[in-house]
Amino acid sequence: MLATEIDLQAWCGTGEGNWLSKPFVRGGFRCATDGRAIVRLPAPEEPETENPATGMPLPDTQNVFAPVGSLAFAPWPADWEERETMEADDEKEECPECHGETHKCTRCDGLRQIECGECEQDYDCPECKGKGYIGAKCPKCGNQGAIFKPGRAFRVAPGVWLAEKYLRRAADLPNLQFACQNPPAHKPVFFRFDGGEAAIMPVTCGED
Repeated sequence: MLATEIDLQAWCGTGEGNWLSKPFVRGGFRCATDGRAIVRLPAPEEPETENPATGMPLPDTQNVFAPVGSLAFAPWPADWEERETMEADDEKEECPECHGETHKCTRCDGLRQIECGECEQDYDCPECKGKGYIGAKCPKCGNQGAIFKPGRAFRVAPGVWLAEKYLRRAADLPNLQFACQNPPAHKPVFFRFDGGEAAIMPVTCGED
């Protein structure tokens, strides 16, 4: 597989109103993320993607991948599927009650209020009218448009577990390597491969 053949869309977020639903260019890299995992490929000639009119600014990937230069990498083990697993609520599916029609407001990021740029006072978000979500109230999904279903996570280091869906996605990358030092709790696990880099946030960082 060549870097140009990697399906960046598979690493993007999903759902109506999700501002991370498409790849974007930042700092000379074409990137894709859903907020839990990110992959980037060099794109030195491509123009920067503008921040969305609503929602949070696109991630600063240079800052995310800053630690990579000081890490040692080793080949991703072929027998990774034999590692210890645990159940983790990390798989999302469309809410059966609202069918995904209710979702968090991207303008205020679900916070209900936004700050006035002139007087710095908070006021009700005009997009969601101070509700924090778009659509009808849905107690089933908490107005998120999706619910979690049980999935699996694999133990990759003491106290560090990565969701199976991300590991399967990463395992398809060409000549995958991972940062073999034990990562700090609640910090991403870094990967590199022919033509790019990736990072995945742990599901749970517990005690061994």
